[in-house]
Amino acid sequence: MSDFAFALSVIGAGSYGTALAQSTASKGLPVMLWSRNKESALKMQQERTNDKYLPSVHFEDSLVVTSDLEQAIKETKCEEGGSIIVMRPKTGEILAMTSKPDFNLNDPFIPIDETELSTWDSLSSEEKVKKRNSMWRNNA
Repeated sequence: MSDFAFALSVIGAGSYGTALAQSTASKGLPVMLWSRNKESALKMQQERTNDKYLPSVHFEDSLVVTSDLEQAIKETKCEEGGSIIVMRPKTGEILAMTSKPDFNLNDPFIPIDETELSTWDSLSSEEKVKKRNSMWRNNA
């Protein structure tokens, strides 16, 4: 177990999972990457790269690789809550999503200031629907 909580645990060390973990770690956040294969996880942790899927990418120091799923889940702690998104990397399709504290999936927009709120309020119902749909579209 580590001495700190991870900002993100990525379950799956394929090309998409590794890229997501490394991208987040490059922002200075602690990230745990889970691989189902113990030998692969150990090799990635020691060599600081995923030779099979992203051979030219060197892992940030804040990225930890493990094959212990319980560790990957338990050590990701968010005092304010957190989110889980399960998606199909090949298509970007979101398969499941949850968030705590509760997050209203029908109204994901939370204005950050009065100007943004007044802009939102000025939109028609149809424009709001289009805007909400664009928020959930995965363009990756």
